[in-house]
Amino acid sequence: MQIRDWVSLMSRNGQVCTAYMRKLGAVETKEDMFRVLCDANGGAWLFELAAKDFRLLPIEQFMKEFGEFINGKRVMQYPKGYSGKFYCRHDGEIVADATLVYVLDCPDAKITVPKNKYPSVILSPHSHATIAMEPGARLNIETYGDASVKSIAGDMTRVRIKNQ
Repeated sequence: MQIRDWVSLMSRNGQVCTAYMRKLGAVETKEDMFRVLCDANGGAWLFELAAKDFRLLPIEQFMKEFGEFINGKRVMQYPKGYSGKFYCRHDGEIVADATLVYVLDCPDAKITVPKNKYPSVILSPHSHATIAMEPGARLNIETYGDASVKSIAGDMTRVRIKNQ
């Protein structure tokens, strides 16, 4: 099932608001589709559905369709001044140097937060992270479902964890 078809199915099942469907309906390219799916609202929506196990996101298809944008290959820039990166089933180091860093289905994520950066790392169900904080870094972590943080090396007073 193509990702666009999966989104349409979610819409028919009442899992997508009208405004978001309008945004998705206006996309013309694969990059535009990825940008909408991974913006501040889209990424949270994908992870909320995954946490509910609601007709699971077809991850293999997501990786096939958007492989050129995920796993550190592209940082998406958004008009309101934030940036986003998306990692999916990634087994290498994740550098949290964007405003939003989505981690989908990464059971052993190794995340580094660079010096003086302040990202939000969002962990999907089945993602578990070991995090290294460089000096001056701050971090927001959001976890969905059974996602967890195994350990954090660095200044714990500069880390905020929120379970969704």
